[in-house]
Amino acid sequence: AFSFDAPAVERVVVSNRNSATVGSASLTVHGGNFGTVRVSAATRIGHSACEATMWYSDTSLFCVAARGMRAERRVAVTAGVMVGTVTQAAAYAASLPVSID
Repeated sequence: AFSFDAPAVERVVVSNRNSATVGSASLTVHGGNFGTVRVSAATRIGHSACEATMWYSDTSLFCVAARGMRAERRVAVTAGVMVGTVTQAAAYAASLPVSID
């Protein structure tokens, strides 16, 4: 038998500085155990799924967050059936994106 480690979210960086005009934010999620193929991971911010999750590698994902997130939220990455989370990891107001390490 074999096993897999759960995803480990270490850092989330908000990279879209135009959230006020487009209504959403782009985030890069850094960590590990995100899977070895592009179809293996999904991302949630708070209770909402990202509009899109793009897998870059086993250690990074790109996420387009839904519009209107105005408080710090938990970020969860699902790889296969395993989930890894980090609390208070992402926040942005409509006009002021921020990153929390």
